Amino acid sequence: MLFLIWELLLLLNSAAIGFAERVELFWDIGRLNISRDGYNTWDSICVNNAVPIPPVHVTQGDVLVLNVRNSLDVPTAVHAHGIYHNYTDYYDGAEMVTECGIPPGENFTYIIDTTTQAGDLWIHGHVHSQLTDGFRTPFIIHEKVKPTTYDKDEVLYFEDWNERTFEDMVAIDAKLKLANIPPLYRTMLINGVNANTSKSLHFEPRKRYRLRIMSLSTSSWIKFRMPGHTMHVISKDGVEAVPMEVDGLDLGPGQRVSIIVTAHDTAEFNYMYNVTLYANFIPLYPGLMPRHYSGLIEYQKNAPLANIPAVDDAQLVWNDVINMQARDRMPLLPVDRQIVLSIKQFIPEHGIPYYSFGDYAFNHSLVPILFTALSMGELASNSSVYGPQAQAHILQYGESIELLVYNDNSKDHSLHLHRGEYQVVEVGPYGDAVANNHTAVEFQKSGPSPMRCDVVTVRAYSYIKLRFHVNRGMVALFHCHMMHGGYFGLAATFIAAPELLQKYVKVPEEAIRMCKLQGIKTSGNAAGNQGFDMTGLPPPILVNRYAERVELFWDIGTLNISRDGYSTWKSICVNNAVPIPPVHVTQGDVLVLNVRNSLDTPTAVHAHGIYHNYTDYYDGAEMVTECGIPPGENFTYIIDTTDQVGNFWLHSHIQSQLTDGFRTPFIIHEKVKPVTYDEEKLLYFEDWDLRSFDDQMNIYSTLNAKKIPIAYRMLLVNGMNGNVTQPVVFEPGKRYRVRVVSLLTAFWLKFRMPGHTMHIIDQDGVACNPVEVDGLDLGPGQRFSILVTAHDTVEYNYKYNVTLYANFVNPLPGIIPRYYNGPIEYHQNAPLKHIPDVEDNQLSWSNTLDLQARDGMPLLPVDRQIVLSIKQFTPELNIPVYTFGDYAYNHTLVPTLFTALSMGNLAFNSSIYGPQTQAHVLHYGESIEVLVYSDNLNDHSLHMHMGEYQVVEVGPYGDAVANNRPAVAFQRSGSAPMRSDVVTIRSFSYIKLRFRVNHGAIIFFHCHMIHNFKGLAVTFIAAPDLLQKHMKVPNEVIRMCKLQNIKTSGNAAGNAGFDLTGLPQPLLVNHG
Repeated sequence: MLFLIWELLLLLNSAAIGFAERVELFWDIGRLNISRDGYNTWDSICVNNAVPIPPVHVTQGDVLVLNVRNSLDVPTAVHAHGIYHNYTDYYDGAEMVTECGIPPGENFTYIIDTTTQAGDLWIHGHVHSQLTDGFRTPFIIHEKVKPTTYDKDEVLYFEDWNERTFEDMVAIDAKLKLANIPPLYRTMLINGVNANTSKSLHFEPRKRYRLRIMSLSTSSWIKFRMPGHTMHVISKDGVEAVPMEVDGLDLGPGQRVSIIVTAHDTAEFNYMYNVTLYANFIPLYPGLMPRHYSGLIEYQKNAPLANIPAVDDAQLVWNDVINMQARDRMPLLPVDRQIVLSIKQFIPEHGIPYYSFGDYAFNHSLVPILFTALSMGELASNSSVYGPQAQAHILQYGESIELLVYNDNSKDHSLHLHRGEYQVVEVGPYGDAVANNHTAVEFQKSGPSPMRCDVVTVRAYSYIKLRFHVNRGMVALFHCHMMHGGYFGLAATFIAAPELLQKYVKVPEEAIRMCKLQGIKTSGNAAGNQGFDMTGLPPPILVNRYAERVELFWDIGTLNISRDGYSTWKSICVNNAVPIPPVHVTQGDVLVLNVRNSLDTPTAVHAHGIYHNYTDYYDGAEMVTECGIPPGENFTYIIDTTDQVGNFWLHSHIQSQLTDGFRTPFIIHEKVKPVTYDEEKLLYFEDWDLRSFDDQMNIYSTLNAKKIPIAYRMLLVNGMNGNVTQPVVFEPGKRYRVRVVSLLTAFWLKFRMPGHTMHIIDQDGVACNPVEVDGLDLGPGQRFSILVTAHDTVEYNYKYNVTLYANFVNPLPGIIPRYYNGPIEYHQNAPLKHIPDVEDNQLSWSNTLDLQARDGMPLLPVDRQIVLSIKQFTPELNIPVYTFGDYAYNHTLVPTLFTALSMGNLAFNSSIYGPQTQAHVLHYGESIEVLVYSDNLNDHSLHMHMGEYQVVEVGPYGDAVANNRPAVAFQRSGSAPMRSDVVTIRSFSYIKLRFRVNHGAIIFFHCHMIHNFKGLAVTFIAAPDLLQKHMKVPNEVIRMCKLQNIKTSGNAAGNAGFDLTGLPQPLLVNHG
């Protein structure tokens, strides 16, 4: 039905064009040697041998037919800035994005329909630097019915200009090494001519004027004022606004505003309008930057000039788009998906800065992006086919997208979206503006009907949120409209609903001919090949993103050290240091972790909680997603943090290295704080014994310690003995975010700060609505952030309390539970505040089911339920084995990921993964409910790799009371269940967890108590077809396997089909 509606709309649109007025122009694009700035003669791009290019005026509903001949010696293309081009993307004029451009000596006709638009647009070249060299002019679409009453209509447009071409300026600046200063323009043009001889505005008393103020600038901002007159903004970038009174206009490159100005009642005085050309990317130079210009507002030829006192800019009201409201009252869009873009800069040897929204600077591919989207069938929905240099994002029809753009750069940027406009919904500070000699941006949100526009300024050291709705198929370029930004890489592409593009777009033969004349391919991926074969595509420019690339070098070894204050024992160390230092990055950073294995056994690093979208081979799960790093070898993990923030951790996932000290927090800081606080504190806890885990196993086996997992003797706080912890220092009145991280492997802990109020704000990296609690109850691997406000005075010091407990051993005085205290210090000499003890059962504790996800994600439906039942048996070795099914989990001869990638359609058959993997195959888009039963004496901590689940229900299962365990009460989540990657299932209870399969992945689901490696795990093979389609395993990952003689293809045994010959027999669990 949807497609029928679209076809009807296209038919009606075609019919409307048939009856519309046809405005036909003939443009011969060339160069003319002319002085435009009043100083020097230089080449300017011209139309029909005329400079400036005459503005284009049409009426809404007209069809502009623009016949272009290219008389330049390079290709050209014409971009109608602000036009939607509904399914005529090939007329958008973006070279190698939507077309190939017009070769020298050739003709091409652009057809631009104005049925659905009106307002102040412009036309300019979109090839190389032709825009800066003069190829630009206003394009005014007059409304059939005026949006408001006025008598006259005037256009004032402003350009920055230099007597050199952009390429010449770049070359000069490179020689001068002006690496942080984009090419500087020497003068300003008003309506195409020298601003010092600028156009006068002729006003008649009492008449009402519409002034269209347009910035065709490419690197500078302008401020425009009419002192002595009142200005009301009525539109921006062709979108009508609720009238807003302002004192002045502040316009970045490409921005346009219409204002209404009423003339004075008499012609007694003349006035001046003032224009300031400025940019924040260069220091202030008298007479050079900023530059000030004035033009006459003439009421009568000989009238004196009115004396208007000067007013400081800071005291004036400017046209801030965040304060404007759309006249059509279109409400604030919801958010279906957020795309985070972070502006970064790096300076190569030639001295001219490159900019980027991601890892790579934008650059052209060998096939226009539109033609790739049209020719690649279903693969058009895979961003990889567009090449890394396209910085492509695939959008789904009907989605509401929020762009969150961060700019920790010292320059303002002017961001333009082709083919539509966005709502400007929020701005705020990001980074330290003041320390970098910039003005801090204040936090602001839009009103209920945010203004829409196609160009917006993101200031230095700030962020901005923009929203738009995907209402059709299109290829939309999103880029900085400052010439040095777009020219040197600051762009991304949005491929919206490629299936609709393929259905409705038919590229004219003439557009194809333009490509063929230049030897440009018109089908295939970015390289013009099939599938993911990028052979021939030039390597993209990898942006050295400074703070965005966090590189660490870890040499993993062992160190003989006393960590518990009692005995010296071997601990795993990094770079000969214990404890391993916590890792801190900021959202959007890429952690590059270079690891050398100096142990005598293989190792691997698991970033606990990280999604690893289609980079499963960096998940660190030995023989699940990789083979591990052999002794003496090096391997690099690359961990992208674009989509995540919060408290995570890094630890080994091989044998018992986690318990032997290979663990540390991994904190991904938000770019913008989710709530206000003054400082952060980090507290992380470990259980520790003076013996290695393997030695403990041997001892407990000898003692026949059936059904008792390993018991650890001591608590470590921030890596060292919990009895001698450093104080948590508080300052009066400050608000603290305290990150509480459990790196425990067999125990639970309870954490309290008596005398202080705690509010939970996130769990396991997922933000929640704040909830007040008296204490936190954390299982192995769980993490919380809490907000705590310090007392107003330093009269007393306090203590935080930690209880280490487990239900798998009977209480033993001094052994279990174990109690620790740490100082909360307000003043070194202050007395300790006496806080009466309170029984645990009278306190409110952290409970995931009581939390609600802050993003409001609703309870998922259930497409399929998977039932897992925790069982235990004790074989002759006397060490208990746990399982979710008939078989205890164990490794296979081929990593599970490589089996999924290499077995074709058989990857959907769980048998090929071997019975010991307890594999469940999941389909893309499914909502899965995992129902886990435990009639076991022990609590278990359940962790899911590669994502998080909603915790939706718990309840009793089996006879807890008869087994001396407290009964678990039935409880359901709220409407927006909290998500986490670790949850405790209590003994004699059940729990329901839900998650959606939103990408291909090998998801390891296991108990995070270290005894899990004895069998309590399953694997979820999620969308193996997408894994095969989107994943390419790096050669270095394969090399790690070959060094250990581990196969990297085939079923669990490394064979074809269902032949599991050679696979060790799985351990069949005796449930009786």
